[in-house]
Amino acid sequence: FAQLSAASVTDRRHLAETLRTAISAFEPRLQEIFIRIEDSGSSPNQILGSISCTVRLGKMLEPITFPILLHSGEHSVEVLAPEDRLTSDSLSIASAPELSHG
Repeated sequence: FAQLSAASVTDRRHLAETLRTAISAFEPRLQEIFIRIEDSGSSPNQILGSISCTVRLGKMLEPITFPILLHSGEHSVEVLAPEDRLTSDSLSIASAPELSHG
């Protein structure tokens, strides 16, 4: 996401939708995918976010959330510790039911 701006709502929305689409395509066990993205505020090269979804484990469905930190300069994604929460003003993109796999 090096070409995207962490400060741009449009770019963050595009990134969230791109992540949601990729997850839907490559991980069919995950359903009801919800991506949250926000500017980290601490660095123009970092974006905070979370991936929330329901995972199918056999016959069971379990909700899970992965807090993430994206580093554009390093082209990497870091999974954060559970206590690193997102603020309430983050941008959210929910999956469209017709695009979910499972």
